[in-house]
Amino acid sequence: WPRPERVSAARYPRPWGAGPALCSVVEAADPTLAGELIGEELRAGADGVWLRFDRTTRLGPESGDGGPSSDGVAVHHGTDLAAALAGLTGGERSAPRQLWLDAGANALPLAALWLAYNERRALPDGAVAVHLAADPLAALARDGELPRDLTKLSSEMAALVRFCAGRLPGSSAIGVTTVTHHEAGADPVQELAFTVATLLEYVRRLADSGPS
Repeated sequence: WPRPERVSAARYPRPWGAGPALCSVVEAADPTLAGELIGEELRAGADGVWLRFDRTTRLGPESGDGGPSSDGVAVHHGTDLAAALAGLTGGERSAPRQLWLDAGANALPLAALWLAYNERRALPDGAVAVHLAADPLAALARDGELPRDLTKLSSEMAALVRFCAGRLPGSSAIGVTTVTHHEAGADPVQELAFTVATLLEYVRRLADSGPS
């Protein structure tokens, strides 16, 4: 497991006050190493963590040999997620830690793993605000394929919206990202266009699926 040379950073709107918050992007393949990096970043002042998962986690074991790859955290079992999140809690905070679980189009299985982890750890209410970041269109742009067809994934997104509303207050189910477009050379206007078009498509699909 090679240790990454750096942990990248992103900024997002601070949900509990004015100004941006700092989010550390962690994608070390080894879950234990990812957990160590998360702890280091939070102790250094990060407000939250964006956990990027590897291709097998994003697409399922049938996408490859089922082993870890170097493009994200390898979370194939509940114990892997527990190891990756070992550094998430601890210390006194007046606001919840923000956690993005970037599994691309495969957010539903990660939501189940998070719920099991949360129940085992019995985290205090409001300690962590989890964002499941379901974004199948961005996942298709990044990976060139999806773990299931888009109709099934749209139904899963609707289920995630209901799940977050009922079981995870302060969380979110969908997260639209243009990182892949940016890295491919899109300018800010093009990124905005992709974002708006993706949001509109998700709204249409969610309306068709009927979440309240």
